[in-house]
Amino acid sequence: MTEVLVRLPEEAQSFVEERIATGEFASASDFLLSLIESARKQAAVERVDQLLLEGLASSPGEEATPEWWAKSREEWKRGRPGAAQP
Repeated sequence: MTEVLVRLPEEAQSFVEERIATGEFASASDFLLSLIESARKQAAVERVDQLLLEGLASSPGEEATPEWWAKSREEWKRGRPGAAQP
C-alpha cells in the first residue's frame, strides 16, 4: 500500500476527526478512501450520462410501442445462440 501525506486546513482536519469520533470512519485513511469511492461512482454516472446523450443524439429514435417490443423479442429469439430456428 502507498503512503500519502495530506496537509489539511485546521477546519478540514477537525471535520475528519469529528467523523472518526462518531464512529462513521475508523481512521482518516478510511475517510479518504470513502471520498475516493464516491468520486469514482460519480465519474461512472457521468460517463453513463455522456453515453446516453451520445446515443440519443445519434439517431431520431423509434417509439417503443407494444408492437415494437413484440417484434424485437421475436428478432432476439431468432438471433440468440441455442434458440430454435424456424
